[in-house]
Amino acid sequence: MGIELEPWKMYFDGASNQNGSGIGVLLISPKGTHMSFSGRLNFSATNNATEYEACIMELQVALSLGVEELEVYGDSALIISQIQNRWKIKEEQLVPYHECLQKLISKFGKIQYQYVPRMQNQIANSLAIMASMMDRPKEDQARLKVVEQKEESAYCKSIEGDEEISGEDEWYSDILQYLKDGTYPKFADKNDQLTIRRLSTNYTICGERLYIRSYDRIHLLCVIDMKAQKIMEEVHKSNYRQHMNAHMLSRKIMGQGYYWTTMEADCATHVQKCH
Repeated sequence: MGIELEPWKMYFDGASNQNGSGIGVLLISPKGTHMSFSGRLNFSATNNATEYEACIMELQVALSLGVEELEVYGDSALIISQIQNRWKIKEEQLVPYHECLQKLISKFGKIQYQYVPRMQNQIANSLAIMASMMDRPKEDQARLKVVEQKEESAYCKSIEGDEEISGEDEWYSDILQYLKDGTYPKFADKNDQLTIRRLSTNYTICGERLYIRSYDRIHLLCVIDMKAQKIMEEVHKSNYRQHMNAHMLSRKIMGQGYYWTTMEADCATHVQKCH
């Protein structure tokens, strides 16, 4: 029952200073869950361009999470008015940004833009400033950086341009195949196809990975059997908790953001083997 009584809300902002340019996004779910995203622009961009970068980034994030209704808030009256097609675009470099933005907007069921004062957009503004102050990470330090590093403009890539996603011969391979290109396994009959379509409504592809939407609308990463065994071992005996029972172990794994179909049974078997 994926009915949302209230739309998602999102705040965006961009910042440019002598250190560089950064973008910040705050996404709020209908249940009040706050998710923040930030990115540093490793290319020259004006203040207005960074605002568009932030706006495009937020729409891409929302689409990857399966959001259909969205309320967007920004503190740039110029950008909001241009998005609403109330003001003309005089800067030529903003035209491709605007075209990219309109394509993303068309993918939503309902979306509204509204101007808010800077005081009501402090979190997104702080995220953008923080990202602009971050240095470019070294090769061996890139994994330690929280913010995303972007080397080219947002309109240079589209949502459909993701890299190929691997997952053959895994428990989710049929669902993954259907979500990628809308096809079914070679020997699937009509009942199998109906089951795959029904199951796929709970899954989504984000970047290069497959996620399932839990009952509380949180996205859990689908993992292969080999990785599932390692996750059970680490959660069961590491610093997370000490040798919990099967039910608590499976709940804790989901709390860490992982999922596979036989999780309950596998956790019970693993607990029984623990000395």
